[in-house]
Amino acid sequence: MATVTVDAPTIELCLPHYVSREGLVIVSRSMQAVYADIQKAASVISNLLILGESGTGKDTVAYAVHKNSSRQGKKLVRVDMAALPRELLEAELFGYCKGAFTHAIKDRQGRFLYAHGSTLFLNEIVEIDTQLQAKLLSAIEYKEVTRLGEDEAKTVDARIIATTNRDIHQEMRQGNFRQDLYYRLAVLTIHLPPLRERREDIPYLIAFLMQKHQRILDIATTPFKQQEYGVFQNEYDWPGNVRELSNVVEHIIATGKDKIGVLDKMRKEALTIYGARNPGLGSASMGVQKLAETEKSQILSALREYKGNITLIADKLGVTRQTLKFKLNQYITRDDITRALEQSNGDRNAAAGLLGMKQQTFHGMLIHHKISL
Repeated sequence: MATVTVDAPTIELCLPHYVSREGLVIVSRSMQAVYADIQKAASVISNLLILGESGTGKDTVAYAVHKNSSRQGKKLVRVDMAALPRELLEAELFGYCKGAFTHAIKDRQGRFLYAHGSTLFLNEIVEIDTQLQAKLLSAIEYKEVTRLGEDEAKTVDARIIATTNRDIHQEMRQGNFRQDLYYRLAVLTIHLPPLRERREDIPYLIAFLMQKHQRILDIATTPFKQQEYGVFQNEYDWPGNVRELSNVVEHIIATGKDKIGVLDKMRKEALTIYGARNPGLGSASMGVQKLAETEKSQILSALREYKGNITLIADKLGVTRQTLKFKLNQYITRDDITRALEQSNGDRNAAAGLLGMKQQTFHGMLIHHKISL
């Protein structure tokens, strides 16, 4: 098991040496290999599939590849495939003509055409149904897209970077994902290791995140001690990976709470929710990835069931309101909120409804993610 062999001041002093310009912490051999793959992928324009559990940093890798590629001069165009129902997703990807359907009041290009000459980032590609997969395959294969309500195809040159947190080979075996589409996407692949398999990076990730969140929050706080680095490195499996670690570090800075106490509380609350032994430690029976995915699913399901009532949801899950809000900030991203606002034409109440939240909760998330209207 990895241990902290250098003192805390040395970790902070050496940090710049281990952080790439894209914000990746590269200490472990596995992350050194990932960074080598990023550089190789950036040197060509072949399609790329990025694999890894939720929260491992697939988005960061996608942006790093684009920013170091020959297409860096144009904006990377992102589509979150799991966030929209099929009908809206098809319109979002391929565009539509005015009158193509009830609410099509003007022409829209679609993300493929917006990404012409650039990179199209398809986040969580496995979430789309097989019918839409067929249309996506055709667009990639022939480099043409046809907008809804239009007969003429338009030529498009977009490099595809796709991600998934699922076992894509299992999804193909089960008939949920087309094998031919997989081969078109996985010309190049990058596999991101979970945080529990790159423990050498954790102290440096903490130091990097401490600097980042202190700067954003404009709050100075007590730095980690060597013992605290060691506990965070070795005594928790971080099922939410880097995203979870980032949220915990921000929580510690924002609240000024004891670092070890925060970690202990996380364990206890996971135990309360799941009834699992030693949640987040070692190889609990549910598995650390399944633990995080189940937690997210339960929280989002409860949001819909209780119509965003934080008090009722927290009571159902057996956690405090503060913990629930912390988890919402972890699982509902800035991109989710921005997309909801776009779909509701900037109407906060409607956007809150799309995310299953009450207005007050949504307002708090706007503040947390520093989104101003």
